[in-house]
Amino acid sequence: MYMMDVVLSVLLAVIFTVEMTYRCTLVKKIKHMKKIIKILRNLKSGKTSDNTLWLKVLIIINMSLEIALFTYRLLTGDMYQAISYRFFGYSFQENVYHDIVSVICEMYFVIFLYLPMTAFGFYYTAVCYDTKCIIKQFAASLLVEKSFNYENLLHDYSVIKSAVKKFDDTVGFLIFTTLIYNSCDLYFTLNVVLEASILDIAYLTYYNFFTSFTLIILMMASAASVADASSEVSSMAVTMPEDKGRSNFNHQRFITLADKEITLTAWKITPIRRNFIFGIVGILLTYTLMFQKLTT
Repeated sequence: MYMMDVVLSVLLAVIFTVEMTYRCTLVKKIKHMKKIIKILRNLKSGKTSDNTLWLKVLIIINMSLEIALFTYRLLTGDMYQAISYRFFGYSFQENVYHDIVSVICEMYFVIFLYLPMTAFGFYYTAVCYDTKCIIKQFAASLLVEKSFNYENLLHDYSVIKSAVKKFDDTVGFLIFTTLIYNSCDLYFTLNVVLEASILDIAYLTYYNFFTSFTLIILMMASAASVADASSEVSSMAVTMPEDKGRSNFNHQRFITLADKEITLTAWKITPIRRNFIFGIVGILLTYTLMFQKLTT
């Protein structure tokens, strides 16, 4: 049991390191993230984008559940249980110290880890969703027009691509650290599942894992939708007619630009497409189970 407490304490130390790195990066990038929102607003056409009510409802439900859960644990005393795994097996003999440290740790987790990561997750999802709508509006404009000014098309699509690249450069490292956090969270949850005696409040671990893992899947799916929308433009560019009486130079440049699809990445390591979602889930499960077996 003591050895398991040590393992979980080391894991929490890793999570704490990831968390501090994440927060410092988030604070550093916050101004750039605000600028990206302004850029996307300028790129939007006068037409109304797709309905985002589902995302707003999801944010309200998530925040309401977190507040309700925190209040319930504070009133019932569940917050004061299983403090030893946070401090390498050490526990306080004085109940008052035990309770104070438990409340501080819980408030620290909610305010400095859960809320920033959740807020960034929804921010990332919303920006990806807007980016997908902008690309789809551009693709729809190609279907309406019968003759094309390829110089203007080249300029408009270059602006969109440049904005997405700037967004990816800004948040790429945050996506990478989010994946590391979810790996640690998955390992922690598996320990609770396989060693039911190590934590009396397992429901909390399951809830935290469900919310964080659902959010990362939502983020990856929204990022993959950007690549899907870009692939539509790429396939349409090849079949577009030549501009008669003018040079085909801009036409060929537009085809080349559209052929290089717009994709978001995990810190420039790998592009995020549909297969990335299944791949990352498989990798997380496989290596987490392997590591868990080696430590038992």
